[in-house]
Amino acid sequence: MLSKHKYGEIDGVRNFSDSYIMSTWDMIVEEGKESLINTVSDPAKWGREEFLRSVKSNLFHTWLFFEDEVLVDLIWVENYKPNRAELHFCHLNEHDPLKVGLETQKFIMDFYKLDVAYGFIPASNSKALDFVGKLGWKVAGCLPMGSYSWAEGKSEDTVIVCLEV
Repeated sequence: MLSKHKYGEIDGVRNFSDSYIMSTWDMIVEEGKESLINTVSDPAKWGREEFLRSVKSNLFHTWLFFEDEVLVDLIWVENYKPNRAELHFCHLNEHDPLKVGLETQKFIMDFYKLDVAYGFIPASNSKALDFVGKLGWKVAGCLPMGSYSWAEGKSEDTVIVCLEV
């Protein structure tokens, strides 16, 4: 069973320190997953401080999931409406990603009482597309030139995926 923590304040005090959140960014970079987190701005201009600012913002809810006190998953819930939301996942630390992914997405779907979750994945990210397929997500469509590849310096198609209850 994973322990689940929504980033925020408890009695006016943040439940995770700034240094912990920035060290989480360091873990993401060590695992080579920073391009999965920041898809909208130049990665050369984005780092620990920008990650901290985004987590602290009110644009989305950040969830941290731990197994045996080791951070194994981050989920961002964005564009939340009464029955739907956009989800972003980042699995860490080589734990069983399928087991962790199934448990965390079920928790988020139940917690927010979602009928559907959706996400946008660059078409070139076959690893992510294969992974969400194993989690039960379906391809809902394609947004032509909907992603920008900073590495390639050009736009590419985005696959729209969804998970229904």
